[in-house]
Amino acid sequence: MGPVIQSLLCLQKIETQLWALRDALAAKNRSVNAQQRKLLQLQQQTQQKRDQLKHAQADAASQELDIKTQESEIGKLRNALNTARTNKEYNAILSQINSDRTDIARQEEKVLALLTQIDQIDDECRQAQQQIAQTQDRLDSLRRAQQDDQAQSEQDLAKLEQDKSHLADSIPASVLNQFQRVGQNYNGQAMAAVTLNDPRASAYSCSGCHMSITIDTVDFLMSKDEIKQCPNCQRLLYLPPDES
Repeated sequence: MGPVIQSLLCLQKIETQLWALRDALAAKNRSVNAQQRKLLQLQQQTQQKRDQLKHAQADAASQELDIKTQESEIGKLRNALNTARTNKEYNAILSQINSDRTDIARQEEKVLALLTQIDQIDDECRQAQQQIAQTQDRLDSLRRAQQDDQAQSEQDLAKLEQDKSHLADSIPASVLNQFQRVGQNYNGQAMAAVTLNDPRASAYSCSGCHMSITIDTVDFLMSKDEIKQCPNCQRLLYLPPDES
C-alpha cells in the first residue's frame, strides 16, 4: 500500500470521527427541539382546557343566575295566587308556576352536568400542568447536557479539522476532490476495501456495495499507488494489507 492510499485511509478515519461528532451534536439538537415542540404543544393544549374550563364555569354561573331569577318569579306568582279573582286567573298563574318549576328542574340538570364537566376539566388541567413541569425538567436537563457537550465537541471538531487540513496537504488535489465528493454520499466513508471471497477462483468484491471487482482492478491496486473507483458505488478501492 503506497503513501497516497495510506494518507487517504488516515483521512477517512478523521472524516469518520468528524461525521460521528457532527451527528452526535445534531442528535442532541433534535432532542432539544423535539422536547421544545412537545412542551409548546402541552402548553397550548392546557390553555385550551383552561379556556374550556372558564367557559363552562361562566355557563354554570349564568344558569344558576337564571334559576335564582325564575325562583324569584315563582315567589311573586305564589303571592299572586292569593289575589286571584277568578278560577281562570288562578289556574293560569298555577300553570305558569308549574311551567317555571319544570324549566328550573331542566336547568338544574344542566348545571349538574356542567359542574361534573368542570370537575373533569379541572382535573385534566392539573394533570396537564404536571406533564408540563416534567417536560420542562426534561428540556432543562437536555439543554444542560447540550451546553456541557458543546464546548468539548467544538474543541474536538477544531482539532480534527486541523489534522484533516495537514493530512490533505500530502494528497494530490484531484484525488482529494474525488475523495471528498464520494465521501459526501457515504457519510465520510469514501474508501472501501477489496474483499477476497474465494481464493481458488480469485473472486473479489467491494466491501462497500458487495459487487464483484475484476482481477484487473486488483492487479492495478497491487502495482500502483493510485485510486481506482468501484464501478458500482464509486467508492475509492484499496487492498487491505493481507490481500495486497
